[in-house]
Amino acid sequence: MPRLKPNVFLQLVPNRVESALRRVRETIWGDRTALSVEATAPTEEHRSLAIAHGSPLRAVVPGTAWGRLYDQRWYRVRLPSNSAGRYLEWRDQGEATLHVDGTPYYGFDVAHRRVALPPGAREVWVEAYCCQSAIWHPEATGLSPQGSIFDGAFLVSRNDEAWAVHHDLQCLFDLMMHLRARQQPAPARELSRAGLQPSVDQATPVYRVLLHRLSAALDRHDRSGLGALRHALKKIFREFRAPRSPVHAVLTGHAHIDLVWLWPERMGEAKAVHTFATMDRLMTLYPEFRFAYSQPASYRAVERRAPALARAIEQRISSGRWEATGALEVESDTLLPCGEALARSFLLGQNEFSRLSGRPARLLWLPDVFGYSGCLPQLMRLAGVEWFFTTKLTWNGLNRFPHSSFVWRGTDGSEVIAHVTQDAGYNNQIDLAQLHASANGHAQAGVHQEFLHPTGYGDGGGGTTEEMCERVRRLSALADTPAIKWDQPETFFARLAKHRRQLPVHQGECYLEYHRGTYTTHGDLKAAYRSLERALQVREAVAVATGQSPDLTATWRRLVFAQFHDNLPGSSVAEVYAESVPELARLAREEFAQAQSVLEKSTGDWHVFNPLAQTWRGWVRPAEGKPLWAELPPLTGVPRKTLLVTPIPVTAHERVLTNDRVRAKLGTDGWLRRLSVEGREIAFTGPAAQAVLYPDIPANYDSWDIDQHSLALGRPVTGRATIRIESNQPDRAILVVERKLGKASQLTLRYILQAGEAVLRIEAELDWHEQHTLLKLHFPTAYRGSNARFGAPFGSVLRGQKPGQVTTEAQWEVPGSRWAAVANDGEREGLALITESKYGFLARDGELTVSLVRSPRFTGYDDHRYAAPAGLSRHQPTSTFTDQGRHVIRLAIGSYDLTAPIDQQPATLADSLYTTPMTYRGKSCSAGLLGIIGASTLIPAWAQPIKGSSWILRLHEVAGQSGRAILQLAPGWTATACGLDGKIATDARPGKHVSFRPYEIISLKLTKK
Repeated sequence: MPRLKPNVFLQLVPNRVESALRRVRETIWGDRTALSVEATAPTEEHRSLAIAHGSPLRAVVPGTAWGRLYDQRWYRVRLPSNSAGRYLEWRDQGEATLHVDGTPYYGFDVAHRRVALPPGAREVWVEAYCCQSAIWHPEATGLSPQGSIFDGAFLVSRNDEAWAVHHDLQCLFDLMMHLRARQQPAPARELSRAGLQPSVDQATPVYRVLLHRLSAALDRHDRSGLGALRHALKKIFREFRAPRSPVHAVLTGHAHIDLVWLWPERMGEAKAVHTFATMDRLMTLYPEFRFAYSQPASYRAVERRAPALARAIEQRISSGRWEATGALEVESDTLLPCGEALARSFLLGQNEFSRLSGRPARLLWLPDVFGYSGCLPQLMRLAGVEWFFTTKLTWNGLNRFPHSSFVWRGTDGSEVIAHVTQDAGYNNQIDLAQLHASANGHAQAGVHQEFLHPTGYGDGGGGTTEEMCERVRRLSALADTPAIKWDQPETFFARLAKHRRQLPVHQGECYLEYHRGTYTTHGDLKAAYRSLERALQVREAVAVATGQSPDLTATWRRLVFAQFHDNLPGSSVAEVYAESVPELARLAREEFAQAQSVLEKSTGDWHVFNPLAQTWRGWVRPAEGKPLWAELPPLTGVPRKTLLVTPIPVTAHERVLTNDRVRAKLGTDGWLRRLSVEGREIAFTGPAAQAVLYPDIPANYDSWDIDQHSLALGRPVTGRATIRIESNQPDRAILVVERKLGKASQLTLRYILQAGEAVLRIEAELDWHEQHTLLKLHFPTAYRGSNARFGAPFGSVLRGQKPGQVTTEAQWEVPGSRWAAVANDGEREGLALITESKYGFLARDGELTVSLVRSPRFTGYDDHRYAAPAGLSRHQPTSTFTDQGRHVIRLAIGSYDLTAPIDQQPATLADSLYTTPMTYRGKSCSAGLLGIIGASTLIPAWAQPIKGSSWILRLHEVAGQSGRAILQLAPGWTATACGLDGKIATDARPGKHVSFRPYEIISLKLTKK
């Protein structure tokens, strides 16, 4: 009988392989039996299994929706006697965690649908949440408007041979499609079942050979079934496995968990339990699997919610298969917190990593943060951290970050080894396109062949899947695919560090050309956060001056939690801010009150306490009595009756404010027209402190972004202004300008001049009701030096302000840690702008602007609404746009001179203008620090109490200068250089001279003999 020759038309093979793959997939799961389930009522409160055991249960009908956003519901599932060796399949839009014998066993979500039941299981409980994990999975359709739709629980059997063959064939199919896409001319990406099939006449030999081998393997399948197919596919793997791969992908299991984002904190904690349970189960199934996780806040949540699971994770860490690393308490934003708050995140985090792993972390793991401060390498080294990893720089919009592996040199010269992914992120799968993108983007492959490839679903957690683990076993070095293996991040960096001398160097900050709106969004949160920073500064200052060492760990943890990179930047859903803003405000009130109570006695003279570690000059305004001008030593409480000096009074006349140091004049339009400080005229080139409104409709992410086109469309606020003198007292004079703003808002600007001060204060009282609008104040000047200087955590950063360079133009909005300055080259003459709690700036061609408020849609009312339907939330904001309502924004402007005395440095003023002394009845007190001389840019920033008769003084250089300062101490006090944590090196000796380099962070341990 005549037969056709096989493999004549190789272009038909791809469709045949796809068809076979589909048919094999359909045979994996069978014997499907629906299970009856009962459930508790959904609750907003997350309750323990013990409480669920005692709660009423009702039968659940598949196909029904349940819950409001973030609700919890417990299900009881009774299993039949034939469950041994079978799988539980869970179908719900939301995520869930299976509990067996009272312990979290596995996390169900769209990427993790089924799990093998343990022997003897007859009753299990499922902890379900009306929130979705693995939100980037193709099946992550979001939640319905009515809630999470539960489609049922099923008992299924797995055909292990079909499971194995499916993954074999899927990997080879993917290889076939990868090679097909590289043929010339390139065929369509998707296969077409009808019409002309792309010819393989000009195809590469490797592609034609693969098609031939796959066709022959499918012939075996059609004749003899799955066993024959698997045997044939194994031969193809052996044939196409490259003996040596030029690059190697180091895989680490990863599940980036946003502690808050499209969910509040309680849901982030549940996600940690859900994800940790799944990763623990994968380690049982795949001994080669490795997983790493950062964020001690999540580990503590698991310890509290699921102690047995936490003990299992502890064993995984001890075995080396699970790596707890990351250095920080949470994956913090690094641009908005003050330097001390960032340092505390390191200290808190390293203490926890030492507890979890027996040693501090050596790696800073920040895959998803919106820019990286130039102080990080120095802080890392001070905290014992040597290596840095991120993926976010691949999000740059205009200038590609040039390196994948490099030495990151901080602003002070400290160096760490860094590795960034290029063209891939942190939600990677074992996907050929992703692996090749990472390999091709590995710019330093010639120096170090390995690149790090975090693998697993993240943002909402979920993590690595069984399918990914199966693919790892098959895809390594297949044809031109990189070799792949599981390993831990710190092991990867230890190998990379051996090539340090061959790596390029990047110095300074790593600016992200994206998400520029996060410096401004949710101004109420940023103000509350800054208030708690200041309250902790005062609380610890009082403790130092009174010889106390309170345990403030709990409050510091809450402050640091707010640093999380979707919290403080303003990119979370409304419920997050409904919880965090009141909490931060409450904690600030409590810490201020505690500081007051420590100082306050029932008897004694009235005193004034300076909570700053530097001399404070200004007006003390007690609740009772007249304002007093004070010059207060650092960290000292002095009798109020000793404050006798009174500066020359201030005056207000028509539109002019004057004291002995400053003269300010407003125009008839209410904008600032002239300002002179210490006899020097500020070189304004137009109306200053002028409000400008911008349409603010970003192309992609409302809460995150300010787009360049928006800043080209600004219109100065015009219209009638009412100008009046509000106060004309000897100590303080105030001019008030009131005007309408935009469509429905009101702006009241107060220009405040105080006697003796060398700055003009500006207070913007804003009743804001605009939508998709950005409000800035503009200060146009003739100070067109090459760079402008912006405050930064523990220092400052120079950024270009002259137009033309692409890197400069890409920085159309930049972060500043509460101050910025424009000046002529040399920085001897310029304008300084200081804010209480504003962080978004722009300097271009002499014009300095500060962003006061913007009103994007809340996250959840934007393109993320499918995952977090706002209508399901129990807590609806009054408007779908952020920052609506009343704001009081405090600023100050003055002359800028790099060589000015320390009390006139912008970094000093950012504290001294807004951290006022405390009045109390009691005794005098002092921390033993009298002052620092000889270094106007070395800022004494913080006093940290520690146990015993010592405390830590934190200083940092802010302007790129070096020198030697002299510490002035009270009799009986000594100062010794120490680490962030107060530990003193064995060769350190007490002394009063402090040498410093540009931007150096210095810690001194002050001890009373």
